[in-house]
Amino acid sequence: MFKKNLKNFIILIFLIIITTIYILPVFWMISASFQGQGEIFKMPFSWIPSNPSLDNYQYSIDVGGLAKAMKVSIIASALMIGIQVSLSTITGYVFCKYKFRFKNIILIFVLMTVMIPIEITFLPLFDLIRTLKLTNTYIGLVLPFLYSGFGIIYIMQFSKYIPDSILEAARIDGCGNIKTFIYVALPMLKSAISGLIILAFTFIWSEFAWARIIITKDSLRPLSIVVTHLSKGVDNYVNYAGLVAAGVMMMGPILVVFMLFQKNFIKSVMSSGVKG
Repeated sequence: MFKKNLKNFIILIFLIIITTIYILPVFWMISASFQGQGEIFKMPFSWIPSNPSLDNYQYSIDVGGLAKAMKVSIIASALMIGIQVSLSTITGYVFCKYKFRFKNIILIFVLMTVMIPIEITFLPLFDLIRTLKLTNTYIGLVLPFLYSGFGIIYIMQFSKYIPDSILEAARIDGCGNIKTFIYVALPMLKSAISGLIILAFTFIWSEFAWARIIITKDSLRPLSIVVTHLSKGVDNYVNYAGLVAAGVMMMGPILVVFMLFQKNFIKSVMSSGVKG
């Protein structure tokens, strides 16, 4: 018993140390965002601001244009998540629970999209979107990410945990394929969908490479690009405190989304290793 308790205590201390290492920079950012330009470089660093101020956030919004950029990022994220999660859920469920011709061949192509780095496809995608005159549009900004091979496989794996007997019972009771999916399968896939929403939002919120290629208008620049431009400074002056505040503003929505869906997300991670 003593050895078991000692082992658990050592594991607990180890986890506390690792957690502290990861969380400490976040606390530093939040604290520094309320301090002045000179204060954030003081040694030792003052973890509790003596004169907290919102000037850095005001600078990021007024000078950096973060308010408009955040609106663009929110619209683009909502558009992408709505379409990607819907397509991934339906496609993954169909691949798991239905048999049809060329199913394995199609699945191979889906797997290939996961194995190929998406950056390799940016050149032909840009040529296609330019031909369709979708540059500097929300559709053009999210189009390459509306289909997710990872999302399809992710939902497909969780769909295996839905007993076929329950689906069959629903059909016997008079539910068609669509009603069976909506009223039976979807509630059982809630945890997996929550996890997919978190992963999709985290990706699109911080996506930079494609947005840098497809967006040239200042009014449509997402948050990731605006923060990068802010790091270059204004008139050869870089407001590092304002840049930290911009980083906090960019990090905030990700934490909010995670907190909203964390219960189901953790449940999906735990259940992924347990079958039955």
